[in-house]
Amino acid sequence: MARRPAPISTLSDLLSRIGPVLSAAGDMTPIMIGKGYLEHGVGAGPRVVFVPAPKGRWGAPSKIGAGHLAAVTVDCLMLVRGAESGDEATRLSAAEELADRTVNVIRHLAPGRTQGSEWADDSPLPVDAYGADIALAFSFTRQIADDPKIREAIASSLTPVSPEDTMRPNGATNDTFDVSVTTERV
Repeated sequence: MARRPAPISTLSDLLSRIGPVLSAAGDMTPIMIGKGYLEHGVGAGPRVVFVPAPKGRWGAPSKIGAGHLAAVTVDCLMLVRGAESGDEATRLSAAEELADRTVNVIRHLAPGRTQGSEWADDSPLPVDAYGADIALAFSFTRQIADDPKIREAIASSLTPVSPEDTMRPNGATNDTFDVSVTTERV
């Protein structure tokens, strides 16, 4: 039985595991994280650069009743530059192959947490020359577990906004009504 990878819980977990997986598969392309590694232009070497978006969004969990209170989704841009042969006809082939392999790793490591979106030629020049790039984007969603300690702290430290009304215990008004329903044919 194959050893299962440790669970992926954050985007950082996912990004930190892509390089070792590609290396184990024989691909030694550098994996870089952060916009400081963006080098766009002719002469830049092969690479995969991940740039997490500065803002994400949070909302309802993906599954109600599974012990999660919320979910956080963060977008990430992936810029891929493959090693090129300089052949005009196959200019994007190496970048496409590297992008395919990287997407393969992402989907294997976090299949239910990632959703792909954009895929575009992001080459620095509009002509056939060295510098073929592919820009991809994906979203990563992680669940936020319901913390029982927080729930207990809320229950023990908060008091009701308004004091209990002794005239209406448990909402009872002690008023009774008789209702008789009749139907008339008109």
